Amino acid sequence: MRRRVLLNQGGQDEPAIWLAHLLSPECGSEEHVAFESWLAKDPRNVIEYAEVERLHYLAGNVVV
Repeated sequence: MRRRVLLNQGGQDEPAIWLAHLLSPECGSEEHVAFESWLAKDPRNVIEYAEVERLHYLAGNVVV
């Protein structure tokens, strides 16, 4: 049985939680539908998720 993550709880960490969940190999189509629903709930969700995604991309390209 796949582990379920309760995401529609609100809060400033929600975009980061969605990103981590969507990157998980356990994330299925049902979760993708829930994510799209979350994005559609509030235009700020789109902006905040895009920012988290951008930071994730930049962090992956940091040269140490």
